Amino acid sequence: MRLTDKNSDKLQETMWIEIIEGMEHLYAELADNQAELERKNRELSRTKEFIENVLNSMIDSVVVIDRSGIIKRVNRATLELLGYSEREIVGKKMKVLLGRRKSTLLFRNHFLKQLIEEGSIHNFEMDYRTRKGEKIPMSFNGSLMLSKEGEVEGIIVVARDMREIKNLQNQLVHSEKLA
Repeated sequence: MRLTDKNSDKLQETMWIEIIEGMEHLYAELADNQAELERKNRELSRTKEFIENVLNSMIDSVVVIDRSGIIKRVNRATLELLGYSEREIVGKKMKVLLGRRKSTLLFRNHFLKQLIEEGSIHNFEMDYRTRKGEKIPMSFNGSLMLSKEGEVEGIIVVARDMREIKNLQNQLVHSEKLA
């Protein structure tokens, strides 16, 4: 074997060692990145579960609609109150929950108008319609859902069933008339 062949073999061996060491470093970095990604996914999953739990633990109706008025999310209280399944209303226009044309116009012409002008609205009385067509008086609150850039992404609507309060008001009026 000649000297140049030995030098050439030594050079090739050194190159292969450097390549293998580089690959080991790259694999170690990939493993670290994978572990970090898995940690962040677990954290994201826990956060999503927490938010779902908060929404579904609320006793008031919560409806999230996009800028087009399409229902994107509802909570369990909404489904139980109105008798719908999530599949029946998510992806539909908000008017499916309002029923009659009068309520839909009231929602669009007053609720949304004030909400857009002021950024939020409180105690706006309007009716929901159940799946069976029953009218339920509700007190609506709403706020704009904004992106980091301040663009409107949607609306969060929280509504409280007012049937009991309306019944008490009617009883009070009736008792005052009798007195």
